[in-house]
Amino acid sequence: QEDVRYNPTVVESDRFDLDIYFENKPDENIVDRLSDLARTLDFSLQEQENKDWREEWKKDLAPFHLASGYWVVPTWCDTPKEAEKSIRIDPGMAFGTGTHETTRIMANLITKHRPSEGTWEALDVGAGTGILAMLMELEGADRVVATEIDKMACETGAENIRRGEFQKIQFHCTELSKIDDHFDFVVANIIDGVLLDLSSDLKRVTKKGGLLLLSGILEEREKPFRKAFNLGEFELLDRTQLNEWVGLVYKKRV
Repeated sequence: QEDVRYNPTVVESDRFDLDIYFENKPDENIVDRLSDLARTLDFSLQEQENKDWREEWKKDLAPFHLASGYWVVPTWCDTPKEAEKSIRIDPGMAFGTGTHETTRIMANLITKHRPSEGTWEALDVGAGTGILAMLMELEGADRVVATEIDKMACETGAENIRRGEFQKIQFHCTELSKIDDHFDFVVANIIDGVLLDLSSDLKRVTKKGGLLLLSGILEEREKPFRKAFNLGEFELLDRTQLNEWVGLVYKKRV
């Protein structure tokens, strides 16, 4: 059976690069002196314009349409006039600005399949910057639990939620296995191999009759993924694809 879990391959290299930054310009002969000390190494000296590198990366992130009438707007940008609703974020060093296909797939699935009546509670697994959790509160969830295991993402996501004054989101820096509650609506936007590692808990925390939304599945790995995930107690409600990425919606049988 094909192993579609997330098993990265380490590629050995016989060359290593080290970049060193100086606050003040060093002597011109520093390269010669270093070369004398370590003759097996290659040294070069480059001068770059002094910039605020913490601000430079922000130039490439602009407001963009996420799903339905929602736009994601960086905190340092103005909200576009065409944005019916906005989710303001500062991504910091966390993954998940919302521009990736898998996040847009999940956002569209959330707006399409979220319960239209009654109360409902949601779980966002691997919440990152908190975009999907915030979207679910805006879409009417009565309670949203967001989990994340990356410490930096936890800090970023929690700060975005606080800044946006979201009242129904509980952000937890914890593993999914530590979550004991059951939810009407479970979303997980994570690479397919990690979804498999979490499969037992994802199925466990989904209430009977509840929905399980998955994205981060590569099209070429979809068939073995679905077989390995073993969704016998679920029925497939929807499948969507954007470029090479696939999103799936399942309903847990009662």
